[in-house]
Amino acid sequence: MGRLVEIFGIIVSRDLPLEVTKAAEEEWRALLPQWFVDRFAPDLTESAARSWGRRWRWASLAKRRSMEAEAGWEIGEWLYWFSRQNDMWRLLSFRKESSNVAILQIESADSYFPSKALEWTVQQCDAVVVDLDD
Repeated sequence: MGRLVEIFGIIVSRDLPLEVTKAAEEEWRALLPQWFVDRFAPDLTESAARSWGRRWRWASLAKRRSMEAEAGWEIGEWLYWFSRQNDMWRLLSFRKESSNVAILQIESADSYFPSKALEWTVQQCDAVVVDLDD
């Protein structure tokens, strides 16, 4: 739970970037603890990203999911979902409810929202998402 408190404490206490730039990525690399930064995938070169995209487009749905899981998250991709550039949802608050329960308050434009960045963040903190409730 300590890692979860540490990461979400940083996220909710900072001014999130308006858009994801290399400067914003570097700023967040410096803000986040090294153990968390080490869990991001290395940035792909433009050529490698195009190649990966071509393979992904031709893959089955199951293979796409597998490829996405193997690729991991680059810091810029992850940061996008917490930035103000993302207009699908916002992390409003985080609180530790008990020794093993934390509550994230999310504001979203719809009842369903893409939550993979949140789920990945929780997993990297050695925690588990139990419920995504209205």
